[in-house]
Order: sequence, then C-alpha cells, then structure tokens
Amino acid sequence: MGLSNPYTFTKFTVISPTGRTCGTVGEFVITGDGYDVQWCAIGDPTDWPTPATDDARAKQSGKQTMINRFGVVTGIAGNDFFGYVFQETAITKMTYVGGDVVFRFDTFEEQRGCHAYNRYEEVDDKVFFESRQGYHLLEDGQVLDLGFGKVDVSFTPQ
Repeated sequence: MGLSNPYTFTKFTVISPTGRTCGTVGEFVITGDGYDVQWCAIGDPTDWPTPATDDARAKQSGKQTMINRFGVVTGIAGNDFFGYVFQETAITKMTYVGGDVVFRFDTFEEQRGCHAYNRYEEVDDKVFFESRQGYHLLEDGQVLDLGFGKVDVSFTPQ
C-alpha cells in the first residue's frame, strides 16, 4: 500500500528582509536584524516594499534604525495595539499611529534589555525576559525584577 501526499507544494516567492528575530504587532509582521526593525505592508505579510518609497508609504510599510549604543535588536514582542523592541540593554515601545509615520518609537528602559536573541516569552500582554541582570516581567510599560536576591544570586546569562 503506497502513501499518498494530500498536500500541494508551491514555490515560496515572498522576498522579505532578513532578520534574527521577528514578531507581530497588529496587522504587521516585523523583523529585527542588527540595529534595524522593518515591517511589511499593513495586513499583507507577503508584501515588503522598499522602505521610504511611495509604494511603502501607501502600504504603511517601513523601517526604523534603533539607537546603536543599546546593542542589536534581540526580540520583538507585540499585541494588537503596540509592540516592544528589545535590544541588549534597552526596551522601546512601538505604538501604531498610522499615516506616513506608521509607528512611534519611545525608548523607556535603558538598563535592562533582552541580552541575547529571543530570550523572552509572551503570555497575554505580559513579556518575561532575561537580561544581564536577571529575569524580568514587562507589563504595561513597567519592568519588574523577578527573583531579586533569590534566583538572581546564582544567575549566569546564557
């Protein structure tokens, strides 16, 4: 008895930017690579117009270079309304504003960030992450230390 394959495969033709990390915020897929974050056309993860072109502006696609003194982009967490861009020693909130600007970027934490790629976990609107100082919880733009004086005493970042 032979096995049949019920699936039909087609060539994947989407050209998206490279990224060491990615996430979603609302109707956008966002990639992070080096110091840059880039997002697809609104509602279409298969469309990645060249940033700063008329096509990109019309589709609310774009790119943002993060502050390099905080290290590379290591994670992107998000929900339907906003996202967090993690760098090695900072966290920036990205808020959808639409129009030509698309997202507003506000760095609110300049000590603790996600020290290595994808060392975070999203649970509803909470983000648990690992920094060089230990383990933390990010909720509503507030960073809380977890295990302070207990787990963190023996903590060694991976």
